[in-house]
Amino acid sequence: EAVALLRERGVACMLEAYGECAAGYDALLQRYVEAGALVLHGSVSNSRLAAAYRSCDVFCLPTLSDGFGLVVLEAMACGAPVIVTDRCGAELEHGCSGLVVPHADVEALAGALHEVLGDAQLAERLSTGGHEVAARSDWVEYRRQALACVFSAGRLVGPQAQRAKRYL
Repeated sequence: EAVALLRERGVACMLEAYGECAAGYDALLQRYVEAGALVLHGSVSNSRLAAAYRSCDVFCLPTLSDGFGLVVLEAMACGAPVIVTDRCGAELEHGCSGLVVPHADVEALAGALHEVLGDAQLAERLSTGGHEVAARSDWVEYRRQALACVFSAGRLVGPQAQRAKRYL
């Protein structure tokens, strides 16, 4: 919807989506495909996905719920400037390593997309900042922090807790 809104305002842009579409969404998205605002690529190989990250002008994850945002980290590692919603768990600082917009706010998303697409210096700053975040990311540290949160909430007990403690 945000891309369609930008196109209505005369901004030349298109969304390329990768991954399988959940059942029932094909019909909903068809009007955007027919209008030239959306290309659905379906599942692709990791190398093709990495090439897509590297070649995009901006990577956007307008999620309503994502606890970690691995795809955001992948896009950052490939140098793409990123835009996410406030419901994405990806580690980024608004304006430095990406832009954060309110979830389900099409106007805010369209504005952020327009801002990045129209400002090469901003896109470069977000790209550089995101790449730095990705370079610092460490699965061992992430796992340790996640398990520490689970233990502090008291959710693991018994044999599971004993196995997990070795990672803290």
